[in-house]
Amino acid sequence: MPAVPETPSSALGPPLFLLIEITSRCNLKCRMCPLTTGETPSSRQPGHMPDDVWNALIPFAQETGRVNIGGYGEPLVNPRWFACLQELDAAGVWTTLTTNGTMVTRQVAEQLRTLKRLETVNVSVDSPDPEIYRRIRGGAVERTLEGVGHLTSVLRPSQVTVSSVMMRSTADSLLAFPPLLARLRVGRYIVQGLIDYATGLDEEELHWRHGLPALLTRLTDAARQAGVSIDFALPERVAAELHDPREAAEAVAAHLAAPANVEEAAKQCFAPWDAPVVDKDGRVFPCCYALTHASAVMGHLRESSPDEVWRGEMFQRFRRDIVSARTTPAVCRACAVVPTGPHFLGRYSARMCGNRSVLSGSEELRLVVENTGSATWTAGDRINIGTASPRDGASAFYHPSWIGTNRITSFVEPAVPPGATATFPFRITPAAHPPSEMFQLVVENQRWLPEPRFRVQAVRPQPASPPLVRRLRRAVGRMRGWLPG
Repeated sequence: MPAVPETPSSALGPPLFLLIEITSRCNLKCRMCPLTTGETPSSRQPGHMPDDVWNALIPFAQETGRVNIGGYGEPLVNPRWFACLQELDAAGVWTTLTTNGTMVTRQVAEQLRTLKRLETVNVSVDSPDPEIYRRIRGGAVERTLEGVGHLTSVLRPSQVTVSSVMMRSTADSLLAFPPLLARLRVGRYIVQGLIDYATGLDEEELHWRHGLPALLTRLTDAARQAGVSIDFALPERVAAELHDPREAAEAVAAHLAAPANVEEAAKQCFAPWDAPVVDKDGRVFPCCYALTHASAVMGHLRESSPDEVWRGEMFQRFRRDIVSARTTPAVCRACAVVPTGPHFLGRYSARMCGNRSVLSGSEELRLVVENTGSATWTAGDRINIGTASPRDGASAFYHPSWIGTNRITSFVEPAVPPGATATFPFRITPAAHPPSEMFQLVVENQRWLPEPRFRVQAVRPQPASPPLVRRLRRAVGRMRGWLPG
């Protein structure tokens, strides 16, 4: 497979969203949280994010467009939590807040309602059973559910989600959740599997739990009957068990026995392109799993700007390494969250040929890219230029020759093998506003390519002067030469 090249930093767009930990303090002691066991770097010196780190993040958050305020601390413990959300809101950033719900009062809910760009508030509740909840989180579930009620009383149902970490001790109790959430007017329920974020929880693993498929079927049926949308976010091995327990056992045994030096053993992860994590001290990680294990620090915001970290050599090298099993970073090899197999960006990746691309003007424009993956591109792959900010948004530059309002065109070559170039010719209709727009390549129904992400600049042609006006201007010029100064 061709090596994934280093793309010029200007061609790498911002992530899909930032996960920002504004505090490493919490009012609960959840058994499965690495904050409780002191395994994260910021948990060793609990505190809130300093102003200089927060201020450094605002411009990058504005470029990214979306922020999840979460991490392993409880955001509402930070006295500046609402000021932080207000600043993001004023900067045009869409936000998601993750909370344990115990500090959500009616006043907090009313404050959240004033935010114009609040997408969702997710409340973590691991069981509706008071005793089980107390044993897992060390708090009162009644207080948490009261907080959920405050949120749904002032926010839209679609803005409030509830998530549960399903463990052996909580799994059966979750069947009572869907009707309860329906009464609370919660729009969506997310069930997560236990991830090895903390040690000493082997007895809570869902791995090989007897009757798990039947339990999840009953939970799905209960949600459907209650009219609550339900999503499952289960680690790789648990998901494999649900598909075929025998096949999953054989795959796990083969993976543990064989050296990770074949493409089929890569980690199919996109977090290093999609969702970096910033802890309260300003360390930047490629994902929350790396944060948990205090591994793969990509940079520090007290030493470099967020943009320098995101587009820097260390992060670029990490992305290149994760695409191939031969170079998979150690922290990724230990991760059981994402599936194992050939990485999509090993097959499909591109590098912009800047000297051959024409992305500014009012006539024929073109994007030229080199196929840097292992797959030969054909029309059947449906690789198009799509709107990137926001993705799939209607473009102000739409031209009747486009595929649609959010898709410009595909490449013209019949086939583009690895190492060859693809040409995307297109026209635009210059709009009064904005003067430029961001676009990106997308493999339809599969994946956006993180690189290149590029800006198209409209240049309005100057209207030609009528012949009479031109003759008058020349005559006036000659007369000025005759007049005394």
